[in-house]
Amino acid sequence: MTFSPRGIAIRLSFSLKFAGKKILWKQSKRLLAGSLVVLMIKGDPSTLKVATVAARPIAGLEQNPPEVDLFFARPEDLELDPTREYIMIEERSGYYEAERHTLLALQHMSQEK
Repeated sequence: MTFSPRGIAIRLSFSLKFAGKKILWKQSKRLLAGSLVVLMIKGDPSTLKVATVAARPIAGLEQNPPEVDLFFARPEDLELDPTREYIMIEERSGYYEAERHTLLALQHMSQEK
């Protein structure tokens, strides 16, 4: 876990077996900070956990297995079972970090009376 002013980030290691090719991380647009990802326990779609990429240190991505830091949407999603295999899916067509402040303001407005 990494603590920052924006929240708690979790460093996850992951496998590239589904990528099908070697990824050149310095040039890749995969797992950019602010990208939306979803984690799910393999075979159990009721366990979806939404997160955004907090950071992707190149040194962490070039090791085996690669690592990335994630911010989770809900605090209860921070608990991940390390004995279970998760599938991580990245939303590649959108970039949501730019809209983060607007979405948070709308969320606070909807909670006001």
